[in-house]
Amino acid sequence: MRNLIIILVASALISCVGIPAEILKSKSAEYQFPILPSTESTIVYLISPVAYQDPSAYQQVKVNGINSKLYFGAYSSITLAEDATIQYRFNHNSNLVDAGQWNQLKVAANKNELFYVLKNGLFTQVYKEQAIAEIVTIEYRYCEYKPKPCEPMVYNAI
Repeated sequence: MRNLIIILVASALISCVGIPAEILKSKSAEYQFPILPSTESTIVYLISPVAYQDPSAYQQVKVNGINSKLYFGAYSSITLAEDATIQYRFNHNSNLVDAGQWNQLKVAANKNELFYVLKNGLFTQVYKEQAIAEIVTIEYRYCEYKPKPCEPMVYNAI
């Protein structure tokens, strides 16, 4: 009986994460990244998928002395003119929760777009198509229960 309950809960959570395939396909085909001013730099996108987390939980991101917050269900872009190390860790707005250990992501400035998705607490590089699918899912989840038309507010530039 216990195993059946675990299976039912897991399947319910899995079904909540995805979006209908036809919506994912159509929105992915028309998705455009924000227009950024420089093409002489590397643009790094950090994507933090929707998660069952307290809304006060986030990834603390440090790059070139700039500190920023990347909440679950959002994504950020970082424009780099030269090689850099991006530091990040789990953090929380509450002083009752300890911050995680710092992780490092070394990025070579090669005038391309690089895409990283947060998986199991670490940013993992993915192809552009997978990054778009993650962002479309985030935007869909953001607008799912809001009045239509909905403009998803899930992006910021660091």
